[in-house]
Amino acid sequence: MSPKRVLMVSLLFLIIVMGVGYSIASALGVGREQDWAPFVMTYRSESPHETLTGRLNYQSKWDWSLEITEDNAKQNSRGGLPLINYQGTRYEFKNGLYTVYGSDGTIQSQTPIEKGIFIAPHQWLVPGYDIQLKQRQGFSETLQSGGQKRFHLEQNRSCPRNPDGSLIDQTCSPSQRAVTDYIFNAKGLPLSRSITVDGQIVEKWTVIEIKDK
Repeated sequence: MSPKRVLMVSLLFLIIVMGVGYSIASALGVGREQDWAPFVMTYRSESPHETLTGRLNYQSKWDWSLEITEDNAKQNSRGGLPLINYQGTRYEFKNGLYTVYGSDGTIQSQTPIEKGIFIAPHQWLVPGYDIQLKQRQGFSETLQSGGQKRFHLEQNRSCPRNPDGSLIDQTCSPSQRAVTDYIFNAKGLPLSRSITVDGQIVEKWTVIEIKDK
């Protein structure tokens, strides 16, 4: 499958939550041979506008479900518009179907997935993603206690622009320093992910608990 095809599949499953990329993305090319043993993970995802908690029930990369158990979006707003509250929403990938359930349990959408393609709960919650980061230019790796690995990247912030050259986000400045950090356990499971700009948290994702099944 061509890179263009992979990109199209990835974009197809992009879901915007919290104003930052909460994504259900194709994992082609990463983790195709690897997988994790079954586990249950509880995590917290934070941004300046929202904090939510998710519970991932993972059987394999071909069989998992993710429920948003808490979401405080109604208490915040961005640009004067209320954020969507995803509390109670459940995402499921099983038997070649990607299904989204509303908080009332009804099916909101259901998409058949091409054989041989699996969908990841997050773009970094993919078996072998730590190996991919190791190969990415700019990321440094540090071994920590207990076999944990930290991947660290510092770079000037990228500021998207309109066709006329003006900044889409007027608060963005190329002189700002963006820092991305990942921590993985010895099994290659992500434990945390954070993005800061000039020391201010833009996005923070942290595992609260992992239990083997």
